[in-house]
Amino acid sequence: MPTAGDYEVECVWLDGNVPDGDHQDPIWWENGLVCKVRLDDIEVNIYKDGDTRIDDLETGERYTNSSQFPESINGDKTLEEASGKRLHWHNNPWFDIYASDGTHLDMVGHSADEVFESACDFVISEFVNLCQIENNQIPQVEGKRVVVVDFEDE
Repeated sequence: MPTAGDYEVECVWLDGNVPDGDHQDPIWWENGLVCKVRLDDIEVNIYKDGDTRIDDLETGERYTNSSQFPESINGDKTLEEASGKRLHWHNNPWFDIYASDGTHLDMVGHSADEVFESACDFVISEFVNLCQIENNQIPQVEGKRVVVVDFEDE
């Protein structure tokens, strides 16, 4: 149970693959667990799910992950440009959020920042609910930080 204090959402993107402005699409990550988001004892995991099948109409090759792309396709912008011309998508990947016990939370996203924000919002909401229900506390949320203050009964 949370006690009085400051808590901040912690995040670890695995394999050193951290989203940036030109790498938001799930295609840039390998399938499986890609990120852990935690606030105190509440943790969720972000996975890249889905099979990828993309045909390159110029070369005749089939891609199943981004490491197979030609050098000219190296970020979201060049991927989007090629998708309208030379790439034909059969299947695309997505991000999905699961509780740490493996429960599927049905929170799907197609952008790394979008799914990260959803994961943060979820752990903050769960933490705040726990504070209110279990401890009769009223936490203050400031971005990715939560301040819990204990009020003494009078």
